[in-house]
Amino acid sequence: MPMHDDAGATTGLLGLFTDVSERKRAEAALRDSEDLFRNMADTAPVMIWVAGPDKLCTFFNQGWLNFTGRTMQQELGSGWAEGVHPEDRDRCLEIYSSSFDMRRSCQMEYRLRAANGEYRWVIDNGIPRFGPGGDFAGFIGSCVDVTEVKRMQELALARQKLESVGVLADGIAHDFNNLLGSILANSELAMAELPDGSPAREEVEAIKAVAIRASEVVRELMAYAGQENTVFEPVDVSRLAGEMLQLLKVSISKRAILKADLPEGLPAVPANARRSGRSP
Repeated sequence: MPMHDDAGATTGLLGLFTDVSERKRAEAALRDSEDLFRNMADTAPVMIWVAGPDKLCTFFNQGWLNFTGRTMQQELGSGWAEGVHPEDRDRCLEIYSSSFDMRRSCQMEYRLRAANGEYRWVIDNGIPRFGPGGDFAGFIGSCVDVTEVKRMQELALARQKLESVGVLADGIAHDFNNLLGSILANSELAMAELPDGSPAREEVEAIKAVAIRASEVVRELMAYAGQENTVFEPVDVSRLAGEMLQLLKVSISKRAILKADLPEGLPAVPANARRSGRSP
């Protein structure tokens, strides 16, 4: 500042020097810290966002911008919500806002529009930030694209449902096969005892045809449920044959005597019991 004498003439200058080295170092450290954060954020394998205490977003990393195909200016503030699927937006914003109000972590699952226009499922986790003095500073969050994971979960659930249908179909088909076998055997026996030209013969033929058609439906059900392939398992042949005797008895002449010698304790053999009788 200029120095003056009593007459007002300038006689010199008065200068003041202040050492600002610490401030400069602090500013440089802050810039380095910000550069480090941006570099880490932009190279992170997740989408990152930062919001202030007013709920308005102040930063999005390069991963987010690449995913959405939008600029930083478009996403700042509440612009990011434009990319949320209309059906998910209100729910998402409600969770977002209430988490800020209560200063607690949040997790949101919603559909976010990608750069190609496709809506993809993301899981968004946000946690509150606090300053050195404990003051609330806003939120920082990360998003992960889980579209493929959800698709795999849906496929796994569909497979489980199909397996359940297969188990149910297997049991139904097994019982139906036994019932149909009895119907066919009795219809064959009735046909053998009816004289040619009997009016009842045509009706028995119809019963037999329906039973055959029903067995075809059972096979179609098994094929749909994926149980058509033969599966071999240990089978007690004596026990299986014993279960079939009732069907055999109605299919032979009443004048014939059916004798069976079925020893117990025989070693099991690999076979498919469901094709012919009840499995052990």
